Amino acid sequence: MKVVVADTGAIIPFIHIGKVDLIEKIFGDFYIAKSESAILYDEKNADYLLIDYNKTRIVAESLEINCIGTLGLLLKAKQKGLITE
Repeated sequence: MKVVVADTGAIIPFIHIGKVDLIEKIFGDFYIAKSESAILYDEKNADYLLIDYNKTRIVAESLEINCIGTLGLLLKAKQKGLITE
């Protein structure tokens, strides 16, 4: 399974729809960053950083951090049959 570090802003949409468990079902272990998500990504040797904020994502990708957003996660959930729409 993959290890994911999630920025708190990217978790909120999943809380609103009651589907936080999708993250774990798709990737396995995930950690929610309390402060600097890029540092936690490095510390956990994570596979993905779940982040939606565009400016932060641009900086993270410039640091060669593998990012995925809410829509990317929902697409993976759809491909795995975890959601229908």
